[in-house]
Amino acid sequence: MKIADKVMLMAIPLIAATFVRLLNCSVRTETLGREHLTALWDRGERSIISFWHDQLLLMVAGYPGKGAKLLISASKDGELLTRTMKYFHHGTIRGSSSRGGRAAFKEMLNIANADADIVLTPDGPRGPRHELKDGVLQLARLSGRPVVPMAFVCSRGHRFRSWDRCLLPYPFSRGVFSFGPPLYFNKEAGIDAFRDELKAAMQLNQHQAEQRLKLMVYQLYNLLLVLAAIILLPYYLLRGIRYGKSRRGVRERLGYYDPQLLAALRTGRLSGFMPSL
Repeated sequence: MKIADKVMLMAIPLIAATFVRLLNCSVRTETLGREHLTALWDRGERSIISFWHDQLLLMVAGYPGKGAKLLISASKDGELLTRTMKYFHHGTIRGSSSRGGRAAFKEMLNIANADADIVLTPDGPRGPRHELKDGVLQLARLSGRPVVPMAFVCSRGHRFRSWDRCLLPYPFSRGVFSFGPPLYFNKEAGIDAFRDELKAAMQLNQHQAEQRLKLMVYQLYNLLLVLAAIILLPYYLLRGIRYGKSRRGVRERLGYYDPQLLAALRTGRLSGFMPSL
């Protein structure tokens, strides 16, 4: 291995992990459905966590557990990601549907009884985008583990022009992590039925995260309106007191507050009265 490659393998994971931590600290996030995972852990069960490939960046920060096993490609980029995951105390399973997939699948089955959640992207590593592949379905069938849908949305971010349109949240934006109810493979229904059920569950979980994000933005908008009213209302009241005398002088000159008119109104003697201008 070249010296430049060694330096890259040492420096890039540290920089990437630092960037993810700083970005996650700057994004105000909320988590939905965490009780689904904690309920499984309380029963001594471990799950298969499934999320789309374009939401990969902050998922490691949104996972509330410890010591998960992530399925990562056996490529050079996968090696960088594997070293990055070590900074978050997560293990990895090297392989994908295109490189080392069979060996990785056997390893996943070997650790299916281990005390660790398995995390994967069912549409990775090359797509098609948001299309379930057989890996997660077969793993759920053979291991008996439930599949927990996971999603992330943010109020402001950048979409790269990659096959998955990878999402980069902007700093100081708002985000929502969402976990759906666990789904168990039904042997009587079969693979195709479970595929449709899981895809519908992932879409529903994504929709719930988006709806919660809209509510968060709406609440922030209302808060800004209230703060603006608190700040601006005293200003306009003081401004009215300051300029009120001069405004009354203009009205008096126009005859609206003529003393003779006011006296005539009190006594009812209005005949032949013309207000002076």
